[in-house]
Amino acid sequence: MRVGSISILAPLILVMLRLIRLFSGGWLSQCANRISTQLQRADTVAGGYRNRFSGFRDGADTVKTIAAHSATASTLLRKKIDILHSLRDAIHHWSPWAAFSLSPLGGRGQGEGARVVYPKHSSVISRLLVLPVWRRRASFGAAAPAWLMWMLLGNSLAVHAAVLLSENFDARPNGSNLPTNWVINGGQWRLENGTLVGENGGTDGYQATGLMFGDRAWKHYRLSLRFKVESRAGDWRDGLWIGIRCRPDGDGYYLTFTDRGCQVHKVMYGRSTHEGNALATAACNIGGDWRRLRVDASGNVLEVFLDDKLLLAAKDPGGLTQPSMRSGGIVLGARKASIAKGKTVVRYDDLRVESLEK
Repeated sequence: MRVGSISILAPLILVMLRLIRLFSGGWLSQCANRISTQLQRADTVAGGYRNRFSGFRDGADTVKTIAAHSATASTLLRKKIDILHSLRDAIHHWSPWAAFSLSPLGGRGQGEGARVVYPKHSSVISRLLVLPVWRRRASFGAAAPAWLMWMLLGNSLAVHAAVLLSENFDARPNGSNLPTNWVINGGQWRLENGTLVGENGGTDGYQATGLMFGDRAWKHYRLSLRFKVESRAGDWRDGLWIGIRCRPDGDGYYLTFTDRGCQVHKVMYGRSTHEGNALATAACNIGGDWRRLRVDASGNVLEVFLDDKLLLAAKDPGGLTQPSMRSGGIVLGARKASIAKGKTVVRYDDLRVESLEK
C-alpha cells in the first residue's frame, strides 16, 4: 500500500478503533498495554529484532509499518517497553498537531527498520489484530497525528510515570562524544555499534566509579537497562557495578555483581558497608549474555529485578550512623581491582530512567 493510501485510511481506522474501545469497556486499552514494538537486536531471544546493517534498513523517506498483535505477541515482546510509553512520550515531545514519529519507540537511528516475528501457532484473526505505527516521511510528513493517538487510547496515556532519561545510543556513531553532562570518573568509556562500552573502572572499596549522569535532585525513580559482561578481571569482586542515588563525592548505594553473588552497599561520608554487612545479598550468576536489569529506588527501599524477576530488596535502616540516601544520580561501572590481572569490559544499552514520584 502506498504512503498516500495509508495517510488517508489512518484517521478512519483509528476512529473505528476508538469507537470499539468506547463500547467494549476498555478492552482495546487493555490490549494496547500489551502491544509493544520489538526493537531488540538479533542476539536477544524475544523473537523480533532490529539490525542497523541488515536488509531491514531503509531510507528515511520510506514508510515502515511495525505491527504487533494484541494477544499472543505478548509472550514474545519485551514487557517493559509498551506502546503507551511510546505514545505518551510522543505527545509530550510534540505539539497536539505534530506528526507521530517512531523515535520515541526506542530512538532508533534514522531510516532503520524493525519487524515482529509472530508465534508459529498464531491464527489469521489474531494476526489481523494489529496496531500499525509508521515513521514520519521526510518528504511530506505522512504520519499519524498525536491527536489521533489520543482518540485511540483516550486518557490511558496519563497512567505512566514521567521519563527522566532515555538513551539507546543507536543514533550515535562509533567514537562520537558521550551525551552532554555525562561525566567519566573512572575507567575508559566509548560508543561502539550502538552500545555504551566501559572498561576497567572502580575502586578497591565498595564505591563504583565509571560513568556518572543524572541529577542529584532525583529521588524516587526506576532505572532500567540491558547489559552484557564481556570479560572480568581477576579479582572476585570485578564485574558489573552500578550506583543509585549517587553524589559527586561518592555517597550513594552501589549494586555489585561478583563471583559470590549480588549485593547492595551503602557509602556515606567515606564510610561503606562491606561483604559481611551489606544491605542485601542474593545468589546470582549473570554469565556473559545480554541481561535486563531494573532497579526501583523508592523511599529507603531498593528493589532489584533481573530479567523481570525480583532478585533482591534492600531496606536502609540508617546504618553507618547516617540516614538513608534519598536522592542522587546514577553511576555505570565496569569494576577492576587495582592489582587484578586481565580487564573488565561491560556493554550497556537501552537506558531508561522514570520517575516514581506519586
